[in-house]
Formats: sequence, structure tokens, C-alpha cells
Amino acid sequence: MVRKEILHEFIGKEMRVVKSNSTAFLRLRGRIIDETKNTFIITTQDNRRIRIPKNACVFEIRFGPKWIRVIGKDIMYRPEDRTKM
Repeated sequence: MVRKEILHEFIGKEMRVVKSNSTAFLRLRGRIIDETKNTFIITTQDNRRIRIPKNACVFEIRFGPKWIRVIGKDIMYRPEDRTKM
């Protein structure tokens, strides 16, 4: 069963990378400003824009007061397709 949070829009949500195949992405955090099928683009607190591949990472995304763990490979859809599911 798919968690309902995974089907929602991610743009505007706060996120952090909790696992990654690359140490360059590990522990990055920021606000999601754009999303493609394969990547998130976030803006960090110091106003850097970083493109993060979904397939190489596990994320925690904030939905209200709680953080939801999301495996990047599980959300490799175009955003408009995922929200229609």
C-alpha cells in the first residue's frame, strides 16, 4: 500500500537527505523548489540551489509537524503523474 503523503505535491516542502550513495548529498536539507521524474531541486539556507537525484537517496520530507521517510526510487514519477495516482 502506498502512503498517501507520497502521492501529494512536494514543491514547497522542507526536506533532508538521510541516506545517499554519494557523500555529496548526505545530510543536505532545504526547501523543494522544483521536481522532475528523476530529481529534486532544493534551495538551502544559504540560498544555494542543488539538484539531487531521487534514485540515489532516501529523504525525509516534512508534512505538517511530522517527517515522513521516502525512498527516492519509490517516487520516480513525473510529479503530475504521481498526484493523479
